[in-house]
Amino acid sequence: MTEISKTADKALLVLADLARNGPATLQRLAERTRLNRTVAHRIVGALTARGFVTRTEQIYAVAARVRRLSDAVFPELRRAAHGPLDRLAAETGSTVLLQVLDGDSVIVVEERPPGTGLDLRARLEVGTKRELTECPSGAAVLAALNENARNRALSARDLEATGAEVLREQLAQMLLTGTAGVVFDPQGGVCEAATPVQAGNHIAACVALLAPAAHAAELGAHLRLLVDTARSVERALGNTPSAA
Repeated sequence: MTEISKTADKALLVLADLARNGPATLQRLAERTRLNRTVAHRIVGALTARGFVTRTEQIYAVAARVRRLSDAVFPELRRAAHGPLDRLAAETGSTVLLQVLDGDSVIVVEERPPGTGLDLRARLEVGTKRELTECPSGAAVLAALNENARNRALSARDLEATGAEVLREQLAQMLLTGTAGVVFDPQGGVCEAATPVQAGNHIAACVALLAPAAHAAELGAHLRLLVDTARSVERALGNTPSAA
């Protein structure tokens, strides 16, 4: 990696940290990003000069310019999903994700964090990318594809026998119910439920709920709300989906 690439990578690391974890002093930011304090100081100085970071006394925070840039990503979809995602987060108390399809992966473009007091391990930051074959959200997308497209996506992945069996079980559940709720990160103790969002004859996105594994039963009770949220987004996009 060239020196310029390394610097850009560190700048993106700082921005991602401030966006996810909130404002911080230089010392705290260096600790969170594991950057040398001098390097962190140089990076935030450049970002501040360019208007991507603000500094109030000794506290650094993401500037409005970053929000304007992020608003340019999938604007129609995000506008359509804004209200439904807020309502789903308020009614379930779980983390809510909006993800878009990117090749053989899904990428988080919106996140609504859980309510105060809930386990913050059940979160995925905006920009997180996961392969379709490795998460329930991916299973939701795969199940919504036509059979030929689904088989092509599966054949392109070199899955171990155990992983293939788990994925087949997820897809079977998705094809029956339109949602999936499984523990996908046993070490982190997190479970996930997901359902696709259609736009015309293609998949526009995927809406998901995340919760600590201890709340798996509660997550299961929210599947109807999850599906209703996806239908609300589809209607806002101009779809007239069939009854779920």
